[in-house]
Amino acid sequence: MKRHQPKHLYVDNQVYFISAHLADRNFRLDDDFKKDKLLLKIFSFAWENKISLYAWAILENHYHLLFKVSNGLTISKFIGDIHRGFTFEINRMEKASRRRLWKNYWDWCIRDESDYWRHFNYIHHNPIKHGLVPDITALKKYRYSSAWNYLRTKGEKWLMQAFEGYPILDFTVANDE
Repeated sequence: MKRHQPKHLYVDNQVYFISAHLADRNFRLDDDFKKDKLLLKIFSFAWENKISLYAWAILENHYHLLFKVSNGLTISKFIGDIHRGFTFEINRMEKASRRRLWKNYWDWCIRDESDYWRHFNYIHHNPIKHGLVPDITALKKYRYSSAWNYLRTKGEKWLMQAFEGYPILDFTVANDE
């Protein structure tokens, strides 16, 4: 079996895009309880590691983050804390010892403003892409994406301008879900 262990680039004072997929194909983030647990881990460990979150989306088998880190070496600790903390709690509740839930994560060091906005848009379009909501307006009710906050604070027109100004690219890796 091919190991899913991408190389990571750690740069200080940089914005990163993260994609992390579940390793256990039998386990899904298919209910609000699990998604709430994961989101709480993301928020609490971002705060603990002094990471500024710009965008996020949690889907049924993966999540995406866009954030700025002051110390690049804290990225692996941040993601590891999220994965270990979430796995420990879920395994304890489901009485599943030593179950591995996460693959390694994939990161992308944002290159420029255009790259930032494309990843921002990709994250916010993901719940639509995966059929969790039908359109941008419905993102207002999908609390597992930061889009609802931008729609509430900046408005639908602002988000549509971001989508139109920086078209979404397909960042899917070959043979990845």
